[in-house]
Amino acid sequence: MTDRPALELVLLWHMHQPDYRDSLSGEVLEPWTWLHALKDYSDMAAHLERHPAVRAVVNFTPVLLDQLDALAAECRAGAPREPLARLCLQRDHQGDDWR
Repeated sequence: MTDRPALELVLLWHMHQPDYRDSLSGEVLEPWTWLHALKDYSDMAAHLERHPAVRAVVNFTPVLLDQLDALAAECRAGAPREPLARLCLQRDHQGDDWR
């Protein structure tokens, strides 16, 4: 062992996504915001919850937050504009049950 002090480290996660929405139609052209929200962003939060002593700064860009807010509202309304989300959340043709 050495007598050197412990290294203090802060993780910085910078979350950004280009705006994948078509500026005229509002349709989402690429699924990356949806996929990253499902996979990466929730995984990062889970890592921090499992290791409460870890210090991290998470920066979400305004364009990403806007897309996530819009996606959440569209999914709540049952009409996401992002094609993959629309496919995953498609209602059963015989009723209101989600597939």
